[in-house]
Amino acid sequence: ALAEKMTAFRTALGNQAGGLRITEGWPPGSSAHVAGSQHASGAAIDMGFSNDNDYTTANITRVLQAANTAGLPAVFEFDIPRGTQSCNTAVAGFPADVQGQIRCNVGATNQHFHVHYP
Repeated sequence: ALAEKMTAFRTALGNQAGGLRITEGWPPGSSAHVAGSQHASGAAIDMGFSNDNDYTTANITRVLQAANTAGLPAVFEFDIPRGTQSCNTAVAGFPADVQGQIRCNVGATNQHFHVHYP
């Protein structure tokens, strides 16, 4: 159930959880989310760090690994065009176990985590 996964996520985050905040929940705060999307159906949240200086490779990796441990699919989105050298360089800077969870997404509302219930 979702409650158990969220508890496991919070436990895996440890002290870092205090620096995270939900930036979009349900109902979605943006009309950019189409009907039937994870946000529109209440199955996803976006979250980010309260302090922009906390967006480091190490911190982003820890959050993604904590979500993986809890069984919650998560990605980290940058507002960078896919397939560009900037995107490739950004993704390559992360450990191999989370590189598939780093997304370049033009139009993303700032950099953020997207976490959803499977």
